[in-house]
Amino acid sequence: MTIECGQTTTQDFAWPTDSAAIAVNSPDICGARSYELYEVISGVNSPQTFITLTEIVNGATKTERLTATTSDETKIATHNMKLIIKLGNIGKSPYPTLTKTFNFIVNHATCDCTLLTWDKPAAQSVSTTVKRASVATLTLVHATVNTASKSTTPAIRRCYEVNATPPQTPCSETTAITAVVDNATSAIPSFMTLAGSVLTVNPTSNTQSKTYTMKVTMSTPNNGPQIWTTVTVTVADCVITSLLAATVPSTLSYTIHATSNLVMTLTTPGFQQDPACGYALTETRSWTIPTGAPLTFDATKYILTASSSRNLDDGIYQVSLAESAVYSGNTFSNSVTFSVTVTDPCLTTTITPFTIPDFTLENGKSRTDDFTRPTDSAANAVSKPNICGNRTYLVKETVGGVDVSQTIVTISEVTAGVTYRLTTLTMLES
Repeated sequence: MTIECGQTTTQDFAWPTDSAAIAVNSPDICGARSYELYEVISGVNSPQTFITLTEIVNGATKTERLTATTSDETKIATHNMKLIIKLGNIGKSPYPTLTKTFNFIVNHATCDCTLLTWDKPAAQSVSTTVKRASVATLTLVHATVNTASKSTTPAIRRCYEVNATPPQTPCSETTAITAVVDNATSAIPSFMTLAGSVLTVNPTSNTQSKTYTMKVTMSTPNNGPQIWTTVTVTVADCVITSLLAATVPSTLSYTIHATSNLVMTLTTPGFQQDPACGYALTETRSWTIPTGAPLTFDATKYILTASSSRNLDDGIYQVSLAESAVYSGNTFSNSVTFSVTVTDPCLTTTITPFTIPDFTLENGKSRTDDFTRPTDSAANAVSKPNICGNRTYLVKETVGGVDVSQTIVTISEVTAGVTYRLTTLTMLES
């Protein structure tokens, strides 16, 4: 008989008869048979436990069956076996016996990696919200080989035997996540993707909000797919994390007396939701413009206007916008400021140069010379001659490089705002 360690084999043989029973056609005249089965070790009949003998009765037919098995690797060898068949010994003297010897060969088991079992991973979960800025991911943990299953039988122990002859290759434990689906629909939701072992969850609508029980399938080299349903994905409705305020300029500039007003339409009068949940908000906003500033604001059209004809309005004015919005009981607030620079053009205006020719006058006589009123660049730019105020004129005499008062030349206006006249009068020599 030959087996691999860990296996079981049977061998049947006919129920033995004896000549006395055959002669009178009475099988039991010598009493009931008995059997003794030994392993012969160094010529000595020794007890053994790996072969048993049973009698099989099928009507008038009787068969004897040897059943051999062992899971003990120390029994891997050729065993010399002895079977002794005895009669009933119901007479005064012992009856004859029959002895049969045979070999029982136990070979190494064949490595069988299909005997491995796998431990499912612990439960995993991930939670996210619709349209969340940072996409949620979950790295799925793989099932692993049950350590105890590597030593349960000779066939699996053979796979991991060290210094075996021939050498053995341990079972591959390489695995891969092959599918993740909603356990309720057997399909992966449209907002989930699987790449390798990473599940990405990126919901886009509140209609996707609920808790999903996912069925994970993992491939193994020898033990078929491993499946578990202990991964949950929870999706909640979109949550606003911040509100983006209206876009405003950093600075605006306006020049007093400009022919057209500064008109600025501010963009994005409403809050921008981040993420863009699309919820209705209760919004309020208020503008603060410094008192006396040459600025007006149309809160309905979101138009800021600067207009002034007063040189005294020159300055830098800080305008502020306070905004707030209420969403699900949460109040979001923003405050933005920008400056409007209002410039007096007369500070940098250039007076148009003009020339008064030299003239000679006899003592005691007088003379008049007219010249056109000089203009300035600021006034010319807006065709408003007096935006820098009324002009004043003063005639001085330069003596030794110093301007001094004099009484010889006077100046007067001939044509209002247009022509001026120099009148020169000399006195008789005294």
